[in-house]
Amino acid sequence: VSSYLSVAAARTSSDSERWLSIIEGWNLWLKHPLLGAGLGGYVQERLLAGREFLVIHSIPVWLMAEMGLIGLLLVGIVLAMLVNNAFQLMMQADRHGWGIGLLIILMCMTAAGLVHDFFFQRSFWFLLGLYVSAGFMTDGRQRGRPNPV
Repeated sequence: VSSYLSVAAARTSSDSERWLSIIEGWNLWLKHPLLGAGLGGYVQERLLAGREFLVIHSIPVWLMAEMGLIGLLLVGIVLAMLVNNAFQLMMQADRHGWGIGLLIILMCMTAAGLVHDFFFQRSFWFLLGLYVSAGFMTDGRQRGRPNPV
């Protein structure tokens, strides 16, 4: 038990690793601002320097570091399109709830993505896929077609 505690006490905290990854990701972006260092570039730099595996704990910083401003812009456009879709759904009386649901998912994931690496997690893609598939099932019932499920 004492050896475990000494290792745990010597290890840097999760918060300091998170901030370290964000700072190093920012510095990597400064070296490659337009196209980024390439997918996996941050981890590769760390491993080549003999340091342990660590991902960037911020989606915007990760996109800038590894895909540059172009990658950040493309993901930003998709996010803007999804937000626009949410507001369009909210304007329709029969789909108001779907618009609110999509907007809540996007707001939560965007806010949490500032300090977490949700693009690497299944939770974001699962929620988005579940939302989309549930919407298609509702569309089928509203048009008089039988529900395929």
